Amino acid sequence: MKLLKNRKIAILITVVLVVAATLFAVGRSLNRLAREVEVMFSEGVYLEDEGYTQRSIEFHLGRRVNSAQSFAVLMEVFPEAENEAQALWSACRVLSSAKSINEKFVANEALQQAYIELSAVADKMEFSGKDKSDIADYSSDFYGAQTAILGSRYNHMAETFMKDVSFFARLLKPFAFVSPPQRFAPK
Repeated sequence: MKLLKNRKIAILITVVLVVAATLFAVGRSLNRLAREVEVMFSEGVYLEDEGYTQRSIEFHLGRRVNSAQSFAVLMEVFPEAENEAQALWSACRVLSSAKSINEKFVANEALQQAYIELSAVADKMEFSGKDKSDIADYSSDFYGAQTAILGSRYNHMAETFMKDVSFFARLLKPFAFVSPPQRFAPK
């Protein structure tokens, strides 16, 4: 207790506590802001200038999985496409079970590759009018969903999540243990 009676020590302890509390509060606020941006991955990005909410990347990933599964079901009955169809099924399962945004990005890339490989096999085959039409519909939806993902403003929001914060918050960010929002892009 004698130590706390020393004025210099008391001031030092007070300064340390104020700095620590400030860093904690700034870190907590910026981490909350980052998590709010990550919610846009699942719920969509509100486009203020256009007045509507853009469909989420999560929604479009679901479209891609559905189209890929339908394509795999159609193709798995053909012996020459069985391996590629199973690989596409596997890629669908991996994407469906991915938890983080980064995992979903990697799984989506693998799904894309598996779809392309099965499509290459299908291009060498002859189909009836209905099957040909179904394949065209699945591919249109599959690639259309990817185009929508590429047009999403989510990554922009993730990159610029700190644009409206104060100079003070920007200054303290490196010391406040802030985890920026995950981007839907390669690491």
